[in-house]
Amino acid sequence: MTDSRFTIKDIARMAGVSIGTVDRVIHDRGRVSWETRDKILALIKETGFTPNIQASRLSRSKVWRVAALVPREHQDNGFWAASHRGLEAAQREYRPLGLVVNLYTYDRNNSGSFHSAAETMQEEGFDGLILAPVLPDQSRSLLARIPPKTPLILFDTPLPGADPLSFIGQDAYAAGQTAAHLMSLGLEGAGRLACVRIHPADHHILQRTRGFGEFFGGETLPLELTIAEGEPLDVNRCLDELFSRLPDPEGLYVSNALVGLFAAEARRRAPGIRIIGHDLTEANTNLLQEGLIDFLLGQHPADQTLGAVRLLWRHFALGETLPPLVPMSIEVVSRENLIFAGPR
Repeated sequence: MTDSRFTIKDIARMAGVSIGTVDRVIHDRGRVSWETRDKILALIKETGFTPNIQASRLSRSKVWRVAALVPREHQDNGFWAASHRGLEAAQREYRPLGLVVNLYTYDRNNSGSFHSAAETMQEEGFDGLILAPVLPDQSRSLLARIPPKTPLILFDTPLPGADPLSFIGQDAYAAGQTAAHLMSLGLEGAGRLACVRIHPADHHILQRTRGFGEFFGGETLPLELTIAEGEPLDVNRCLDELFSRLPDPEGLYVSNALVGLFAAEARRRAPGIRIIGHDLTEANTNLLQEGLIDFLLGQHPADQTLGAVRLLWRHFALGETLPPLVPMSIEVVSRENLIFAGPR
């Protein structure tokens, strides 16, 4: 089985441990159980893995500072909490390998908050940047102010016109098409469906709603409510408008994690309505369990941020050319399979 192409990441995967644990065994430092140590050493011998000594020396002497600019964890119905958890896990895994993650948060409904966080980040300095460009104009302004060769990883949503080393996230158009397919089962076309498009400037929200609408082959949705970035979200007002314009709706699609804010009241007004949205936040999964939401589409946000840090470490420490796209799966979750859903 000897093969020089095996990497420290492969050894970690086969052993079921972190890269940092393998590194501690290789360099005989830190606390690792004898059972884990023996397993790793056996895999190293079996595969013929040879550590990249130059990269190992770099990981012990050079510190790479990675800045992550992310909305506050409670926002979007708690969606960003998982992204924060992924960054915390990445810090634990990669700090021993010489990569430090600094998290900068902002209020996604306040462009001034974004600029303030970005200024602090720039003052403190960084070698690489992880960014969820949910505020596209502000994100472009930031990228125009940093050195053009700064290693950049985008996650959650692409940013047209940007040139990152890699984007890690879902195909948002395909996610919208998947939501539409689920919505269409047992229904006759789009004649009595409503869509709520929140934060329409956000590229992946635009792509989701476009995918949802185009699934129906040009048939126009009778109602699409749009709530712009920074606009107060008044759920009752939105539902008043929905039910006044579409008195007997069969389905409601909410294009992000805020589906949980609509579900209970929409179901009270129309007990038979089908409700589909995105993201396995605690609030949303509770409503799914109660039967107030029919389907949620998950996207593994913690894996996105952990993966973004992993990509930058490979860039810095190993000099690897990164894939321009790291696609995330579209996880369809119902009440029946919630217990088997991936990490949230």
